[in-house]
Amino acid sequence: MPDASVRADERSRRSQSDEHHESRESVHYSRRVALVGGILWFAGCLDRGDGGPAYTERTPVTADGDPRNESEQRTAATLVEREPADAVSSTVDAEIRDHEFVQEDDYRGSTVQGTIENQGDDRLAILEVRVRVYGEEDEHLGRYMSRTGDLEPGEQWAFTVIVLEAPTDIASYDVDVLAAPG
Repeated sequence: MPDASVRADERSRRSQSDEHHESRESVHYSRRVALVGGILWFAGCLDRGDGGPAYTERTPVTADGDPRNESEQRTAATLVEREPADAVSSTVDAEIRDHEFVQEDDYRGSTVQGTIENQGDDRLAILEVRVRVYGEEDEHLGRYMSRTGDLEPGEQWAFTVIVLEAPTDIASYDVDVLAAPG
């Protein structure tokens, strides 16, 4: 019959083994949850109903203009908006009336231009239009923005979003508008 110290050793090993098994199960469960969450986020399923973006259907781009020269690219890069505003969320009050891809012959180069209208009853303190661009293989190339403030009810804002990619690299884009009430 084993003595007390051997039995204590055995119980300790079993306890550690059980803890290790539970720990591995916890890690596997966490990985499954993270994987499912990542898939839902990537698919866009988590952006609906939480005030996040609700982008339009993708719009094909058929532009064949020349890319910017080095000086124009530097200028565009300093003017482009890439960081979203914290205070904005989706709203039914700001509506995208129209938008199109426009190739400008200056430092702006590739742009998305359009009009947004405040269809609500209250002033919108901040409006932000976001544009995502995609390549031929459906790869996401970048996200760009433009902002304005103080859009009264019934007023429109003509926006221009500068996109850094060359027109020949862009196959499609989508657009959304977010706002903060004033």
